[in-house]
Amino acid sequence: MQYHLAHPPNRTMQKLKGYWEDMCGLIIRPQRCDYDITNLGHQLFRIGVGIYERTDLTISNPRGMSLQCSHFEPTQAQRPSAKMPCVVYLHGNCGSRQDATECVTVLLPHGVTLFTFDFSGSGLSDGEYVSLGYFEKQDLVSVIDYLNEKGNVSRIGLWGRSMGAVTSIMYSSKDHSISSIVCDSPFASLQDLMQDLVVSYKPWIPRWMLKIAINTMRASITKKAHFDINDLDTTKYAAQCPVPMLLGHAKDDQLVPISHAKVISERYQGECSLMEFDGGHNSDRPEVFLSTVATFFTHHLINKPAPTRRESVSASPSRSEAPVNGTPVHADPSAGLENHQDPELLEEPTPVSDTHQYTKADRQQSQSDVPNPEDTKLDDEVIAQEERLAAEAAQQAEKERLEAQKAEEERIAAEQKAEEERVAAEAAEEERLAAEKKAEEERLAAEAAQKAEDERIAAEAAEKAEEECAAEEQAKPSEEDETTDQNEPPADQQ
Repeated sequence: MQYHLAHPPNRTMQKLKGYWEDMCGLIIRPQRCDYDITNLGHQLFRIGVGIYERTDLTISNPRGMSLQCSHFEPTQAQRPSAKMPCVVYLHGNCGSRQDATECVTVLLPHGVTLFTFDFSGSGLSDGEYVSLGYFEKQDLVSVIDYLNEKGNVSRIGLWGRSMGAVTSIMYSSKDHSISSIVCDSPFASLQDLMQDLVVSYKPWIPRWMLKIAINTMRASITKKAHFDINDLDTTKYAAQCPVPMLLGHAKDDQLVPISHAKVISERYQGECSLMEFDGGHNSDRPEVFLSTVATFFTHHLINKPAPTRRESVSASPSRSEAPVNGTPVHADPSAGLENHQDPELLEEPTPVSDTHQYTKADRQQSQSDVPNPEDTKLDDEVIAQEERLAAEAAQQAEKERLEAQKAEEERIAAEQKAEEERVAAEAAEEERLAAEKKAEEERLAAEAAQKAEDERIAAEAAEKAEEECAAEEQAKPSEEDETTDQNEPPADQQ
């Protein structure tokens, strides 16, 4: 007995290979966020009585790629001190630095500046692929170096979402000078996430083929993006990270299930508080979560003592990465990043306590210690700056009013012109109809005149005919008389 396959093996394998390629694209080359710099808002803006500014800049990562960055902070005149704490926002694999705009009002009023940037391979930065945290932590190295060299940053916190959350954990496990991190919807490991994606998007694929699928995608990703998915085990880094963490995850997240956050929370070395909220992976975060984030950072960046040690950060502890553009890029840029080995970092780290739940009392206490911007006395420079802003606002309002007035006048003029054209068109139409009516009347009159002429001629012809008939009638008796006279004998003969 012979058996015939519904689909030939080669065709089936080609079909599966296409699925794996699509899945790889979803991971390392999702839809890139293309935006305009104006989407980041005004460079000088106000929140309450505070005046803030946004500085856009470009820095390079260890692979020589340009990273597009923005730093939101108070103006020089309104800085409460020369050094202020800073939170670095790290976006997800489909995001960009514009995702951090909602964080501006969360952090700045609490005396914390905000730094955000496009990861390599994302937004307006250089790079073709994202790596879900592998190369992104090298980007973060460059950002932290810049902030430390700038000299006006006291403590640093990290706020990451999805890919950015994984990057925060991976980086902080090596750099313990980070004061605190907020991680929104990280995955436990990339391999687990890929298995979840295959099961979620292609449920008809047999379980026994998952390992083949993962190995196929692993080889493809290594070839294209030059990193090994097995190196992205977030739980391994979580077990080595003593930095306090607020872990948030949406209950209805279909892309990265909340089970990933629970695994990370269980294995996390330092203080970890898991906060669950309604929504999905890409939904807006509820106000209660954003408020908790503000309180969490205020507590750890302003109120608590600073960490004492920062360890070196390397992209991988064991191997070099694949060459990029023909040049070998080592997992440990700059020969192990010796610039991160300051003398004071050689001290033993402060002992880490057991996992601690960040309580409501902690949040209330930290909120009471938040400096109130309204208590800051505005000096002459700030007043002048406010007056300048008010003048610019008034000038802009007047400009907009004049433009609106001009637009209204143009609209009215256009309407009037349209009305005049309509009236003229109606008049022309009336004239055309009148001309047509006159022509019709003239045609009818001509026809009537012609008809009358024809009738006259016919009448004359008829009258002439009658006259001829009458003349003929008159001529007939005379002939009869002559005939009679000829037939009668003369009288003398009688």
